[in-house]
Amino acid sequence: VEGMLQSLDRLQQTNQELQKTLASIERLARTDSLTGAWNRRRLEEAVINEMDRLKRYDHPLSLLLITIDGFKDLNTGQGHAAGDQLLAELATVVQAHLRATDALARWSDEQFVVLCPNTTQSTAAVLAEQLREKVAWAVFTPVKTATVSIGVAECCTGETWEQWFNRADAALFRARVAGRNQVQRAPEAAQR
Repeated sequence: VEGMLQSLDRLQQTNQELQKTLASIERLARTDSLTGAWNRRRLEEAVINEMDRLKRYDHPLSLLLITIDGFKDLNTGQGHAAGDQLLAELATVVQAHLRATDALARWSDEQFVVLCPNTTQSTAAVLAEQLREKVAWAVFTPVKTATVSIGVAECCTGETWEQWFNRADAALFRARVAGRNQVQRAPEAAQR
C-alpha cells in the first residue's frame, strides 16, 4: 500500500509539472516574446469574440493602430538591438496607460494594435491622444525620445475584420503623411 501511495504522489507531482509546462507553452504561443504584448494570433481570436459581441449586443468596439515614427531609421542606424529595446520599452509605456478592458498586441515590426471593447471612436481617439502624449514625454534607453502615429477606427455593424483594420490603417497612413506624431480618425464605413 505504501508503494502505491508513493507512486500516486509521484504521478500527482508529474501531473502538476506537466500542467505548469502546458500553461507556459500556451502563454508563449499567445504572447510576443520581445514585448510581452499579445501576438497576432491572440489578437485575432479576441477580435472575433469582440465582433460577435458587437453583433449580439450592439456594444461599440474600436481599435488603435500604432506605429513608431522613424523606427526603420533607428534599426538601420543603431542596429536591431536598439530597435528591440525601443519596442519593449514602448510596449511597457503603452501598457501602463491602457484601461483594464483594453488589450495591447504587437502587429508587425514596429506596429501595435490596441483593442478597445465597449469604446466609441471618439473615446478611443481621446485614449490615442493620451498614449501619443505619454510616449512623446517618455525617456527611452536607445533613443531618449520617440513619437508614434496612431490611426483610430470603430467597427461598424456588418463590417469584416479586414475592412475595419484597413480603415484604421488608412487613418494611420494619413497621420504619417501629415507629419507623424499625431492621431487620425478613420471615416465611417459605407453603410450596407
